[in-house]
Amino acid sequence: MDDFKSALALASAQMTILPLQINDLRPSSDVVWWVNGDFAVDKILLSSLAIDVLSDFVAQGGTLVINGEWAGLRSEGAELTQTLGLRLGFRLSRDTLAQDTGVLTINNIHDHDLTRGVNTLALSRAGSVGVYNPNKALELAFAGAEHYQIVALREQHTVLAYLTYGRGRVIAVGDSSLWSDTWFQAQDNRRLWQNILSLSPEGELKEQVLSGNSR
Repeated sequence: MDDFKSALALASAQMTILPLQINDLRPSSDVVWWVNGDFAVDKILLSSLAIDVLSDFVAQGGTLVINGEWAGLRSEGAELTQTLGLRLGFRLSRDTLAQDTGVLTINNIHDHDLTRGVNTLALSRAGSVGVYNPNKALELAFAGAEHYQIVALREQHTVLAYLTYGRGRVIAVGDSSLWSDTWFQAQDNRRLWQNILSLSPEGELKEQVLSGNSR
């Protein structure tokens, strides 16, 4: 399995992968992937209705994966991504975490079912993730002191967080490049994706839904 498209093809044999139906979400089983950045944004997401529907979806037990981006990358959904984040209790900062090598290597990763088997993540450039209610969130992965930050908004450079909202959960990542064909197989990016899909409503890993190489 060489890229994200191939992984989706494999996943489709074991689960249903559908275009987003904003008015027909099932909190008990659906995972919604809100991807910012280089990916095309479904036009239905570019509305205030999407904020209300997705907030209710998570509150009722759904899982939302949401990505931020570095400050230099502007996308159609950036403003609504921030609005949704504020509603759910986090901020995807419009700052930039990077390394001069062109790869942002993340190896300060805390133990959690979501990060099981994930020792290192490889990002391109990322924005930091901030949480507003530490009692409802776990900050799981951090950019180290050797990474530089442009337009610094906070001292702690979190790039992955797990939050609860109502009966549901939100997984916030500071970059969308993890899910690109270029970066999907780098380090443990693919394993993180597997863990997200295997996460139970209680926040624990179910039996892995995907086969293939993993760390």
